[in-house]
Amino acid sequence: MPGTTRAAKAIGKTPDMLVISHAPPCYIKGQIMFITNVVTLETNAQTYAVEHCPPPGWEIVSVIGGTYDTNNHKAKWGPFFDNTTRSLVYGVRALPSTSGAQTLDGRAAYDGHAAAIQGATIVELPAAAGTSVLLPTAGLDKYLLLGKPNQSYSLEVSTNLREWVETARTVTDASGWAQFSDSSGGSGMMKFYRAKMTTP
Repeated sequence: MPGTTRAAKAIGKTPDMLVISHAPPCYIKGQIMFITNVVTLETNAQTYAVEHCPPPGWEIVSVIGGTYDTNNHKAKWGPFFDNTTRSLVYGVRALPSTSGAQTLDGRAAYDGHAAAIQGATIVELPAAAGTSVLLPTAGLDKYLLLGKPNQSYSLEVSTNLREWVETARTVTDASGWAQFSDSSGGSGMMKFYRAKMTTP
């Protein structure tokens, strides 16, 4: 739908560990994007670790709360000696030579058992110039928008995909970028977002 973007996430579960990877549906060459792995463990798990790999040749620019394995080009977290739920975040940047769909990969383990990472595995270039793309940042209530240059946009939020409420308005810069903040409240609720072109 023109002016509207959504990303679907697949969810999987191992017997004792659930890891869901969240990433923007599209990448922009030369721009930093953040990938988040949300880890949830059952109460009987004692220790765990997670590692994640960007596409070959992409630059890892930061690993929040973890380390960058320069030899294997991976972001790593742990081992953690508890069963605390964590959001493991790292920032990556696609090189100017990048083209086409790119694959994300990762592994996790708990108490000596392997656990697959589920969720986002593919990121792509925007379908066409001027297509609007919402990109989550490291802050859960902030989003970057790539759209048409110098264009007014409205950010709408919904909890059921039927009823939409405007939460912010902005105008993109000469390169088509703008940042939104969600001021609708409701922390902890599942939310869906869409960006729509508006008149000034």
